[in-house]
Amino acid sequence: MAETSSTSSYDYIVVGGGIGGCVVASRLNEKLPDASILLLEAGKDPVGHPLTSAPLACFGIHHSDLDWDLLSVAQPHLDNRVCYQAAAKALGGGSSINYATWLRGPKVDYDRWAKLVRDDRWSYENLLPYFERYGGSDSVIKTSSTSHSHQDRKYPLRDLVRSGWESEGACHNSNPQKGDPLGITELVENWNEGRRQFAHKVFDLDRVEVLTEAPTARILLSETNSGTKTQRAKGVQLLDGRTFYARKEVIASCGAYNTPKLLLLSGIGPKEQLKQHGIHQVVDAPEIGRNFHDHPAVALIWKLKQEKLGLPMSAIGGNPAFALGLPADWIVFAGLDKNQEGQCLLDEKNCFTETLNVYAPAGAVHADMDIPFDGLHMSTPVLGMLPTSRGSITLSSNDPTAPPRIDPNYYATELDRTMMRAGIRRALQVFQESTALKDVIDTEVAPEGYPVLTTKSSDDEIDARVRRVANTFFHPAGSCAMGKAVDSELRVYGVDGLRVVDASVLPTPVAAHYQYCIYTVADRAADFIADTGN
Repeated sequence: MAETSSTSSYDYIVVGGGIGGCVVASRLNEKLPDASILLLEAGKDPVGHPLTSAPLACFGIHHSDLDWDLLSVAQPHLDNRVCYQAAAKALGGGSSINYATWLRGPKVDYDRWAKLVRDDRWSYENLLPYFERYGGSDSVIKTSSTSHSHQDRKYPLRDLVRSGWESEGACHNSNPQKGDPLGITELVENWNEGRRQFAHKVFDLDRVEVLTEAPTARILLSETNSGTKTQRAKGVQLLDGRTFYARKEVIASCGAYNTPKLLLLSGIGPKEQLKQHGIHQVVDAPEIGRNFHDHPAVALIWKLKQEKLGLPMSAIGGNPAFALGLPADWIVFAGLDKNQEGQCLLDEKNCFTETLNVYAPAGAVHADMDIPFDGLHMSTPVLGMLPTSRGSITLSSNDPTAPPRIDPNYYATELDRTMMRAGIRRALQVFQESTALKDVIDTEVAPEGYPVLTTKSSDDEIDARVRRVANTFFHPAGSCAMGKAVDSELRVYGVDGLRVVDASVLPTPVAAHYQYCIYTVADRAADFIADTGN
């Protein structure tokens, strides 16, 4: 990272030093070596922070100084609960705080995306050259499946869990990164021998000027000289009043919560919302903050009959290989049965749910359930990967330090309810009735006041459980959607010299682990920008 200089003018200003911001700044630096680039990050450099030093520390990052620690508004379809929303407040963004799970997602999702925005450059086939730069032992981001990370990293229930899922119809998928992840497959992570791969360390920022702990208050706009009254992004103003100017482009990479917030604070958005907060509308952009989507998760907690089958903390201390990643090995991707609502209208390669098999009570804390990490409990979080519910990100105030108003609108559609019920029923079948696991599991652990779920539970009972425990799996996206708020080259409609490069541009959900998507989106974006800048 370059030494801080006294200049206030740059060719490119990137606002937000997360995965998208670090990749686009680094790639522009590589492609346009004579260009001056400023990267601004509201948080600090987390390298050396005790919570980023080891994989299992990632659970402690929630609500820490590396987390914006946001909340949703009350969710009407989740018993009016307010849901926790994590967001990285650190250089490196998600790469500094995430769980490091790594899946590209299905071909059909990217092809649907390309069709939706009428630009085949976003199809799976045309993104392949970008995908293939990431993941594997020799690429810029090192990845490994659980079993390949270390020969001693074999969890006690590994074989039984696989057998249980396969006996209930989940086919083994040995290569989920090739565009069809359906079936049971090994968890792939991007821990590198148990260490985080921070985006700002993996990608070369040596000639990029980086300012940390430098939150941005607004984007500065001015009319172009073309006579069309089109606005142009000319720079940014920080919260402390410092101003920096961009000769070519401003690139917003603040994430699905904070990028729409920044644009709205800058007068780019729907008139009525801006007027409500006393902000003068500079650009009429009604889609800023709309189309928000997220992957909801429902954690089923299982009590085991024997402690030695789970993963008590003492086991981790006794086997260093268990500390190389999450206490998990298998994940299962599933569609819907042909006779279930909606599936006949959709592609048979759709992955509607992802189920993780975690040898610890993952998800219990976020569901307000007090379950000990004692080796007697494990969990199967069921994720809704293709939600049709849409929410919004709006302002809570015209104060730049105020959090955005987050409304995911979880579980609002019947198709979402159908998908989640099917995923939960599938997990209940495997863990309660499969030959491999029925004698291993003592019981499904219900929240206080709720019945234990079984395969005989009604839709109403499953829906009641979802309303009680569902939460985000930390994949917020879509709030500056391609084809709605930005064009297919990520340029904000109505503003010259302003792009968005983060998860907010995803026009539709992808059944993926979003860090992989964002590395790819940012790399693709850098080519767009460099082609314009040459």
